[in-house]
Amino acid sequence: MLACYESQFFAGMERRPPVVEGLVLGDGGYPLREWLMTPFGDPVDHQQNAFNVVHRLTRVTVERCIGVLKRRWHCLHTEVRVEPSVASRIVYCCCLLHNKAILLGIEPPAPLP
Repeated sequence: MLACYESQFFAGMERRPPVVEGLVLGDGGYPLREWLMTPFGDPVDHQQNAFNVVHRLTRVTVERCIGVLKRRWHCLHTEVRVEPSVASRIVYCCCLLHNKAILLGIEPPAPLP
């Protein structure tokens, strides 16, 4: 497995201009960067604690959304063994189809117990 520093995405975000505009949320295992928001390791005041709470809640929301997509599209539930450019198109198409299913009132499968 590549370290985050070795990924094409990390390198692209370090360039000026970065490959994607905006911010990326990462857990405490990632380095703090201008474009990568990580929680405070040892918060020292109320503001840092509040930031960590909001950061964690945001990441939970994102992870929940990914879980919904994985339940609807089993191909995302397992390892996608294709080139990254193809994998990104697969994920994009799954998101488009998921949104269309929502518009049509088709519910995703219920989570397994």
